[in-house]
Amino acid sequence: MDHSDREGQFVKHTYPIDASEGGTRVHMEWEDSVCQCVCLQYGFNMLEKAYRDPSLQFIVAEHMTLENDALYADIILPIVRKGECDDINGEGQGGIFNAILLENKVVEPGESKTDYEACVEVAKKLEKYGGIYTGLVNTYTKGHTYDEFKKICYDSMTDAAKALCTWDTLQ
Repeated sequence: MDHSDREGQFVKHTYPIDASEGGTRVHMEWEDSVCQCVCLQYGFNMLEKAYRDPSLQFIVAEHMTLENDALYADIILPIVRKGECDDINGEGQGGIFNAILLENKVVEPGESKTDYEACVEVAKKLEKYGGIYTGLVNTYTKGHTYDEFKKICYDSMTDAAKALCTWDTLQ
């Protein structure tokens, strides 16, 4: 079952998953939205408990500023702000976008990278170790560039929305 659909949200999950089912304890956390401690109900208490668990050995956070959960991270990957990258933003439900807008870069970023670029760079470093990391960049990117992903996002719009604006016109 795809757990991103509405019905999948009501499937009970337990942690830790039993070892007989392939489960293991979480040893590393990678956060790309470091606002759990203030944005979720009971968020701070949940994170405090999780961060004190002896099995959690390492935390990576992607963030544009040093705030909230990023303060707990062992490594912080500096991520661009909205105006520092060309991006695409969409609205819709069920993975189908009804509205998409392209956002153009207004200033050059410093040392920060987009989420996509940061993840690709980490994947490249891990690939050097071989084994389970072999092909990690392609697994993450599926062979697409960031610009190609923007087109894929456009292609996921409803037919009615695409009829209002072609990809070339949107650009």
